[in-house]
Amino acid sequence: MSEEYIAQSKILLVSGTALAASPSREACLMAINYAKKHGTKVIFDIDYREYSWRSKADIAVYLFGFVGRMSDRYWLS
Repeated sequence: MSEEYIAQSKILLVSGTALAASPSREACLMAINYAKKHGTKVIFDIDYREYSWRSKADIAVYLFGFVGRMSDRYWLS
């Protein structure tokens, strides 16, 4: 993943499905951190699919917790 590419972008779109498991979860979190560092707006498409998640605790932490607070805009699909 290129920090420079994200830094040059206007927005970063993150899907909730990508947060459900590793390694896409860690890649998304890294991308969000790069975006916040460089002022790139983060749009979070919740894209909730319960069957994708290992536990309700993970849903609370990643989907509605950390990433929700780091996002500039939300989208529900």
